[in-house]
Amino acid sequence: MFPIDSSVWVEYLRPKGSKKVKDRVREILQREEAVSCGVVVVEILRGAKNEKDFQSLHDSLASLPQIPIDNSVIERASKWGIFIGQEREDSIHYRPFNCSSSL
Repeated sequence: MFPIDSSVWVEYLRPKGSKKVKDRVREILQREEAVSCGVVVVEILRGAKNEKDFQSLHDSLASLPQIPIDNSVIERASKWGIFIGQEREDSIHYRPFNCSSSL
């Protein structure tokens, strides 16, 4: 299973996006190993330019297995950032939460 974050989807969907990113995402999709979560779906759908794009994106993202994001996942992911920071410099570092970091 590979969670694909919204920043990766944006790069994949851009006409002039990174070939390396496009190739890797295509490979993951073809092997049916991609997963998503509600937060990523919302972020991508908010960028749709019109109803047709919205529906196409919605249908594609809805076809992927969804990782449930509940309070326990959010709590666990937020603590990982603290523990990783303490291991590196014995201090707390801010790391934005995304679905990929929750696994």
